[in-house]
Amino acid sequence: MREKVLKEYAECLKENGLLSRCDLQSDVQNQIVKYVSYNSMDVKLGTLFICKGAAFKQEYLHDAIEKGAICYIAEKKMIDDFPVILVSDIRKAISDVSALYFDEIWNDKLQMIGLTGTKGKSTTVTFIKAIIDDYCQAKGKTLCGFLSGIYNYDGEKKYRNSRMTTPETIELHSQLAKCADNGCEYLVMETSSQGLKYHRTKALKYKIGCLLNIGIDHISSAEHPDMDDYIDSKMMIFGQSEIACINNDMERDYIIKAKEAAKNCKKIVTYSIKGDADYRCIKADIKADKIDFEVEFKGQRQSLSLNMGGGHNLSNAVAAIAITDSIGIPFEHIREGLKNSKVAGRMEIYKLPNKRTEVVVDYAHNQLSYQSLIKSVKEIHPGWKVLFLFSCVGKKAFNRRKEVGEIASREADKIIITEDNCFGEDFANIRDDIMKHISEDKDVEVIYDRAAAVRRALEVSGDDWVVLLTGYGIDDYKNLKGTTEKTMTDGGIVEEYIKIHS
Repeated sequence: MREKVLKEYAECLKENGLLSRCDLQSDVQNQIVKYVSYNSMDVKLGTLFICKGAAFKQEYLHDAIEKGAICYIAEKKMIDDFPVILVSDIRKAISDVSALYFDEIWNDKLQMIGLTGTKGKSTTVTFIKAIIDDYCQAKGKTLCGFLSGIYNYDGEKKYRNSRMTTPETIELHSQLAKCADNGCEYLVMETSSQGLKYHRTKALKYKIGCLLNIGIDHISSAEHPDMDDYIDSKMMIFGQSEIACINNDMERDYIIKAKEAAKNCKKIVTYSIKGDADYRCIKADIKADKIDFEVEFKGQRQSLSLNMGGGHNLSNAVAAIAITDSIGIPFEHIREGLKNSKVAGRMEIYKLPNKRTEVVVDYAHNQLSYQSLIKSVKEIHPGWKVLFLFSCVGKKAFNRRKEVGEIASREADKIIITEDNCFGEDFANIRDDIMKHISEDKDVEVIYDRAAAVRRALEVSGDDWVVLLTGYGIDDYKNLKGTTEKTMTDGGIVEEYIKIHS
């Protein structure tokens, strides 16, 4: 990266209409910026420090200065007699400053694919990576860069992600820069409504942006105040995309709004598993662990197999086909990639050895994903009983408590409510909010410890039962009281049970 001086950062912010005031004496204007950070614990000599967040304290700035910060950026002046650049919008400023620091190399070196939606993001990006990886391996290229809620891949190594779908701006830019430096030509990433709303992705130019679906989620004072804000945030992806990919199976109003948001894109492509679209599924044989299907597009029909069951994953697969074909991936690699793809923590199926019981581990955690999961399970196993184990996170997405309670009350034969990441909120409060929406005649158990709850579900289920273990997927950590601790995965507990009873 080319080293830049403080004056260049101020000029960048001015060009983007964000500069309110610049207090840089002539003797500091040409100081080289060695680093940018908004974390006072992550400051080194020559850092341009950004004062970010509603909870920011002046002591963080003093700490940063002691460690070597040479200037700070803020929306208001914090201290006197120290170089400062004042801006009108700190979140937008972070994006512009960070992008300048990293030379925006991702926009020059990567074909980036961004997906947003209420459900299916992790599954669909995994399908896309499998397809592009098959192509890259055949051509001797570096595998596809990957940013998701499951794991990240930077062209050299794979590592677990935090629970934040779209990382904070500087972390995101750092990861994109690593992918570019490590030789990736493609990158696919989940793009959350929060990431869009708060401008974490502002400096990204997507080759193709996709809207998978919209459901009621993330509505709270801490996230989106209402559905309009949530939907508008999702639609922002098309403002930074060359090609727009839209699910034609959404509600008509959402499709119209998406196409309006995408009107300045060079091209719009649509997909569907129900009706007309540029890419449409015309036939499907859906099993518990496999889907054989046909897709029609560009005047041709192609037969494919997906190494994963569940009707909801058919839509994700067709989306992956539309996206990868639109960026020029040959169909032979689309077919092979889908056939060999596996999504950790999504529709992982286990059969118990001592009874005719099927266990499904899935990351489903909101209304749309729960509805899709249960619908698929009931189609695959008509007449079987359903044991539904779930919870809701603390301190956000409060609407889920009502929605999942109603779904469980309507669809499940037995319910077990257990812990999720409470983040310091009293589990009893979460439990009570859920219980308000479950019928009194339902068979419900509340077991605080998740491992104990999973073992209980396996023990009490019987023949012709499906046990749904939802919300955690492959997560092996939990945050109950504000700190993260390691825990056993749901799948690991099931495997332990199978080993004991085999």
